[in-house]
Amino acid sequence: MAGVRSFDIAGVKLGGELGENPTLLVGSVFYHGDKLLANEEEGVFSREEARKVIEDAASLADRYGLRFGLDVIFPSPRSVDRIMPFVSELDLPLFLDSPSRDARIKAYSMAKELGLADRCVANGIDVTTDEEELRAIRESSIRAAVLLAFDPRNPAASMRPEARLEIVRGALLPKAEKAGVDKPLLDAIV
Repeated sequence: MAGVRSFDIAGVKLGGELGENPTLLVGSVFYHGDKLLANEEEGVFSREEARKVIEDAASLADRYGLRFGLDVIFPSPRSVDRIMPFVSELDLPLFLDSPSRDARIKAYSMAKELGLADRCVANGIDVTTDEEELRAIRESSIRAAVLLAFDPRNPAASMRPEARLEIVRGALLPKAEKAGVDKPLLDAIV
């Protein structure tokens, strides 16, 4: 398949021809119920324990010839203030994620403040992503984003392959362009 794009995020090559680049294993931290979090709302955690968990996951990826990235799930907007400085110390692709739109927006802004935009992936853009969040991604200089090919407003209908293609073409790619994203990662949802 000629013309398959690849790009770099934090020194990790993604995309390209099948088998051209190692698979990226993405581990998640600070999700709802993660035992690393002593206080979800405030984002209180043990840096030593978190570092060990992340190093163990990175070691596992390395053992199997995979590259490693981290899905950083901010439980609340206030948690961003504690978690972002910690993850800024890691030389990894960082997927900035949260069930809270406001936490994602704050994380995008802080990524720019900390000079991390080239290591970050906005996670993610879906059919419900609003103009304010797209503007925050653009202003952060983050150029990579996960595009979620799913419509939570109509989950059953959006599971059909042709519906997913329409979501990608009709909604996600235009939103990604508006956000300044030129490194799209497609999540086809299981």
